[in-house]
Amino acid sequence: MRKTSTLLLLLLAGFLSHSYAQQDTTTKKKHRENGRELVKGTWAVGATLSLKSNDMSNTDYVLVNLINFKQNAFVIRAEGGYFFRDNLSAGLGVEYGQHLFDVKGNIYNNDDVKGFRNFNRSIAFTPYIKNFIPMSKNNTFFVTNQTELRFLYKQGTSENFQNGELNRSHLNRYEYGIGIRPGIMVFFTKNLAFETNIGVLGLTHYEETSTHTNKEDSKRNSTNIDLKFDILKLGFGFSYYFNKK
Repeated sequence: MRKTSTLLLLLLAGFLSHSYAQQDTTTKKKHRENGRELVKGTWAVGATLSLKSNDMSNTDYVLVNLINFKQNAFVIRAEGGYFFRDNLSAGLGVEYGQHLFDVKGNIYNNDDVKGFRNFNRSIAFTPYIKNFIPMSKNNTFFVTNQTELRFLYKQGTSENFQNGELNRSHLNRYEYGIGIRPGIMVFFTKNLAFETNIGVLGLTHYEETSTHTNKEDSKRNSTNIDLKFDILKLGFGFSYYFNKK
């Protein structure tokens, strides 16, 4: 009887161990399916969006009565790339942006209302090289670092209202530069991932011409290192990864 009980316990333990091993293997397989190895020959397409919005009215400051303030801006970016090495891709990004800035107010003890309005559009092309560093065993979470060249064209109109006089300016700007865009990426499925990135450092040169209604036209050239944080440099979006058969 004792031998029979011992044999039954051993058989039950063996069955449970086999069942657990199968379940553990299935779980690990599911975890692996959520991630993806970014090997040579992989293609990627994606898009990110950046937004900024501020709206105030009838706000008093120390010396200024702000009658109206409005700021709306967005940048949408689409890109596609090819992995020429494992975890290293090259590609091209295209950006389109709009920016509206409108403010009106007056200085205390002065009824003269002053206003400024600016609206501009921009388009940019950004060839890049992007490095992916896997941070999890199942290739679900990656840290990314993108180095890109930037070629941008911007066109806009500014209006300045003061002392009952309206001055209008038209701007054309050509911008060239190089920048670094670190970020993170998380796979939800084997092909679809969520991405966020931010432009933190850039060397930029631009050439700008402006035509004015009540004064001579102007030109401006400048080269600078951009270390300023701007919410429009922070992008959120999705990307899709696939291999051609």
